[in-house]
Amino acid sequence: MTILITGVGAAGAVSIIQALRQGLPGVRMIGVDAASLAVGQYFVDRFYVVPLATEPKYESVMLALCRSEKVKVALISVDEEIAVLVKNKPAFEATGTRLALADEESVLVCLDKSKLYSRLSSAQIALPPTWSLRRFKPEEGKQYIFKPKCGRGSRGIYFPNRLSELEYLRQFLPPDDYLVQERIVGEEYTVDLLKNRQGKFLATVPRQRIETDSGLSIKGKTVRQEKLIEQSRYVMNYLGLWGAANIQWIIDEAGIPWLIEVNPRLAGTVILSVAAGINLPAELVKLFASGEYKGEERNFQEEVVMLRYWQAVFNHPGGKDEGTES
Repeated sequence: MTILITGVGAAGAVSIIQALRQGLPGVRMIGVDAASLAVGQYFVDRFYVVPLATEPKYESVMLALCRSEKVKVALISVDEEIAVLVKNKPAFEATGTRLALADEESVLVCLDKSKLYSRLSSAQIALPPTWSLRRFKPEEGKQYIFKPKCGRGSRGIYFPNRLSELEYLRQFLPPDDYLVQERIVGEEYTVDLLKNRQGKFLATVPRQRIETDSGLSIKGKTVRQEKLIEQSRYVMNYLGLWGAANIQWIIDEAGIPWLIEVNPRLAGTVILSVAAGINLPAELVKLFASGEYKGEERNFQEEVVMLRYWQAVFNHPGGKDEGTES
């Protein structure tokens, strides 16, 4: 079986590739990225440079690639790519390729935080007070966070500390592309989920984000947080999502979980869930590769701690060597 993974230059891509190798022995893997110096190219069987998802020819290039390489399942790792490809899943299915994404409507809601918060406004969960930048009026004594409606990681996120900074951001940022939220302070969590099309949850793994760098968890721990498990499953069902998702929460001092965002894909740090006994990338491929495979619910090991470090690949003129940096 041939599978394809996009965004193989991303920070968490290599660990996902390695999880796929571990869980699907013998699989042939195609990696793609918009950058020619994508580190993941050294861990896949074949690598292609593709256009950015914002370029008009991106989708046609991906279709042709899936057809020529006879790709069975494609894991789309980048939000901008998801937004383009999910709208034309039937065209890929006609080539024999299944995109490992839920239904278009549910996926697109998650990618636009404004639509997501609006959709969840009637749900039985806590959401941070949120305004469009154009309609935002600050209150004295409160802290806020400015974030793009469509964004990932920490890109374009601002934490103004003074009124002068806040006023500058209001004038500097595009008012129709940004949201403002009341800042929630507490412990951060990501919950990895996997659900089959029949509605059965195969995995729900809460992970405490002990330390982050540029929006990416670099120190984390699996925890048995029943409230997060229950509410994450509720949100995924409420949105009509299936397949893989990761939901980010902050639990405040009062013990209230506040939903921050929903991502309709594998998390970049899903490797912690893999280390805790559930190979979500491999199970996700199995779900989409066969309509008959329904999977089974799996439990995870608690208190598994992840400490990430830098690792490097060196490309010499005569070949390549691998090494590490502390």
